[in-house]
Amino acid sequence: MTITYYFKDKRKHDPGNYDKMLLDGLVEANIIEDDNYEVITEYTTIGKVDRGNPRVEIEIEEVNNEWGNSYNTNYLHNNNSTSNNR
Repeated sequence: MTITYYFKDKRKHDPGNYDKMLLDGLVEANIIEDDNYEVITEYTTIGKVDRGNPRVEIEIEEVNNEWGNSYNTNYLHNNNSTSNNR
């Protein structure tokens, strides 16, 4: 999973607070089963600046983890709550 934050300015931001909120939302929306390490085996957070289009992009890739579970690939672009499946 890769979460990319595009902020409107270069102020300091705390990714831990944003990540927890987003992961809980993904679980509540039934996009991911849970936000533990059995489900999320790889996780990256990136922060960038886009003054004209601040947003969050979440990429979820299918992987087979050591427990033999497989998860779907989804691409979410949180700009007015739009989402696309790959």
